[in-house]
Amino acid sequence: MSERPTTSSENTEADAPAETTENHNSMTVPPRGQNSVHAPTISAERIQPWVIPSRRVVQELIGEGGMGKVHAATEEILHRQVAIKTLQKENDPDSVHWKRFVREAQVTAQLAHPSIVPVYGIEFDQNHQPSLIMKKLEGQTLTQYIKECRAKPEADGYTIKERLEKLLQVCSAVSYAHEHGVVHRDLKPSNIMVGDFDEVIVMDWGTARIMREPLDSSKTVPIQDFSLKTVAGSLLGTPKYMPPEQAQGKIHAITAATDQFALGLILFELVTLTPAREAKNVRDFIRKAMKGDIAPFPSFFPPPLRAIVQKTTQIEAANRYPSIEDLMQDLRRFIHGEPVSVYPEGLGMRILRTLSQHPAASISLFMGSILISLVLIINSLQSTLEHQTQLQEREERTARLIETVSKRAKSIDSLLIRTQLHLHGLTRAASLKYKRPSEEPPCVDTESIKDLEGSFLHPKHGVYISLSEPVCLGALGVDRALSADSFELGGSIRPDLISALGYAQKSLPSKERYMSTDNPSEIQWAYMGTADGVLISYPGLSFYPEGYDPRKRPWYGSGKEHVIPNCGNPYPDASGTGYLLPCTQRVESISGEFIGVAGIDLSLDSVIDIIDAQKSFLLNDSLEIMLRSSDRGIQMSSEEAMDGNVEKKREILKIQRLRDELERQALNGVIKSEDGSTTYAYMRLQFAPWILVLSFSENGYE
Repeated sequence: MSERPTTSSENTEADAPAETTENHNSMTVPPRGQNSVHAPTISAERIQPWVIPSRRVVQELIGEGGMGKVHAATEEILHRQVAIKTLQKENDPDSVHWKRFVREAQVTAQLAHPSIVPVYGIEFDQNHQPSLIMKKLEGQTLTQYIKECRAKPEADGYTIKERLEKLLQVCSAVSYAHEHGVVHRDLKPSNIMVGDFDEVIVMDWGTARIMREPLDSSKTVPIQDFSLKTVAGSLLGTPKYMPPEQAQGKIHAITAATDQFALGLILFELVTLTPAREAKNVRDFIRKAMKGDIAPFPSFFPPPLRAIVQKTTQIEAANRYPSIEDLMQDLRRFIHGEPVSVYPEGLGMRILRTLSQHPAASISLFMGSILISLVLIINSLQSTLEHQTQLQEREERTARLIETVSKRAKSIDSLLIRTQLHLHGLTRAASLKYKRPSEEPPCVDTESIKDLEGSFLHPKHGVYISLSEPVCLGALGVDRALSADSFELGGSIRPDLISALGYAQKSLPSKERYMSTDNPSEIQWAYMGTADGVLISYPGLSFYPEGYDPRKRPWYGSGKEHVIPNCGNPYPDASGTGYLLPCTQRVESISGEFIGVAGIDLSLDSVIDIIDAQKSFLLNDSLEIMLRSSDRGIQMSSEEAMDGNVEKKREILKIQRLRDELERQALNGVIKSEDGSTTYAYMRLQFAPWILVLSFSENGYE
C-alpha cells in the first residue's frame, strides 16, 4: 500500500504483491552495517491506550491498499500537513496483519535517509488499533513518471540521464537499508515516489525482511488466490519484479541481491519505457519469475546499460554485483561517459572513446600540417579541459562536504529520536501511574540524598548525586499534603526515569560517567515538573537554588504546548552544569487532565562533540543560532542560570548569502561566502526543525 492516491493503471493483478506461506528452517544472516534495524514483537499487554484530545483534522483519503489506507491530515498546533496510515479494518493485536503494520512502522522509522519517508510517530487507540503518522508526500509514482516519459522522452526532466539519476536516489536508499540489515523485497515503480522537486522516496517497507531476525519472523499473510498455492515455499512481493530465489520461496536465499534484481528490472523499464516482464496473469508472472525471464533488449538499448541489467538479473544471486554501491558506481560511470566495469570495450571502442574525449589528439593526427589551426584547437581544448577539471574537482569537493555534514546530521538525528522515543515512554508511564497505588518507595527530598547508600559528592559542582533514587522538590509555598499525588508519582515513576535515561544514552547511568569531564554524558537528566509545582528529577541532587519552581523554567513553558516529544532551544541548567538541550512533552492523565511536563535533557557539549568542527552552528527554523561549536565547556553559577528563567540567548543568522540559500527550503547544499574564503555545508535534520551548518576553509574545517 502506498502513502498516496492510486490509479486504476497501478492496481493490476500483475502489480499486486502476492503472498503464500510454508514453514522453513530458521536461519539468521548478520547485517553488514553496525547500526542494524530491529523490530521487537509487540503484544497487546505491552500497549496501554494513550488517549489525548485530537489535535489533528483528518481530511481526504489519499491512498488505499489491501491491508490499510492513508488519509491526509492537518496538525493544528504545528500547522503542517501529515499522512495518517491505518488498517483497513480493526484487527486483533495477535493477528499477522496487525503485527506487520506495526513492524512496518518500526522498520521505516529506523531508516533515517532522505529517500525514505520520515515517520513522525505511531499511536494506539483504546482498542489497540495503530495509526502511523508520516510525512505527507507530494508528487507522483515512478509508474506515472515513466508514463510521462513515453510522451516526451527527450524533454527536460525526462531524458535518459535524468531517469538514471532518479534510479541512483532509489539505489542510495536501498543501499542504506542494506547497510542497516534490511531488505525491501518489493521494489517496483509504484512503490517509488518522485516529488515535485525531483526528490525520490522509496515507500512501503511492510514486506521488508530484517536480516538478523530468524526466518519465521518473515511469515506472510495467506491470501485467497488459490492459483498461487501450487508455488512451493513462502512468496512475498510482486511477481512482476521478483528474482528467481524469491519466486521459488527460498526464504534463506533472500539477501541484498534480491533487491538488486528488482532494481535491474526497473532500470530496463526506465530505459525502454516498457516493463521488463509481461504476462497475462499472476500464475504466468510467477512462472517467468521462477525462471528469471525478462523481455528481449531492443536494438536502441545502450550496450553498457544492457550489461548492467544483465549483471543485476543473473539467475544465481552470487553472480550479481557484490553490493548496490557497485551497481551505483557503474551507473555513475555511464552517466559521466566513462567505461563501466561489466562491459569490456574492444580496441576500436577504446580508440573512439579516447578520440571523442580528446579531439585535439585526433585532429593532430589528421591535420598536423595545418599548424595554426592545430594551435588554436589545442588552446581551445586545453581551456575546456581545465574548465572541466575545475568543475569535476568542485563537484567532488561538494559531494565530500555534503557527505560530511550528512554524517554529523544523522548522528544528531539518531540521538534525538532515541531521546524522543524514551521520553514518550516516560510520559506514558506518568500518565498511567498518576493517582494509582504503587509498591515503589516514596520519592526522597534533597536533604536525604547525601545519606543514601551509593551517593557521591561531585568534585566540580559540590553537590551530592544519587544514581539509585530521584529527588522530589516542592516549589516555595507547595504543601506536601495537598500535593501528595505528585510526590507519590515521583516514587511510582522511579524505574521509568532510570530506564529512560539509561536506554536513551545506551547504558545505565554510572558514577564514572557523571564524574568524567573529558567524556560528558549525552543525556544529563530525566525529570518531570507537575502542574502544582513539584519537581521530580533523576539523578537525585542534594541542592537546588532557593526559590526553584519548575513551572517557571523555560523547558516547562515549551513542553506544555507539545503533546508529542519536542526538542527546544537550549537553556542554562539550574544546578550550574552549563547549557542543556531539552526534549519535553506534555503529560495528561487517562481522563485528559493536565498533570505537568516530562523531559530529558541533552548535554550541549555532547551535541557539539558530534558536530566536531570549529565555527559551525545549529539553527532553528527561524534561522536563529541555537548553539555554536565555540559554546563547548561554558559554565555558570546556579544564580546566573536562575536569573530571569530565560533560554540561551540566540542570534539571528547574519550571513546573507547563507540565509538566502536556506530560505529556499532545500534539504542540503553547499554555498561559498561572498569573499570566497569560506564554504558552508548544511543539512536539515529529520527529527527536529533544525539545520546543521558546517564551516570550511580551503584547507578543511575552520
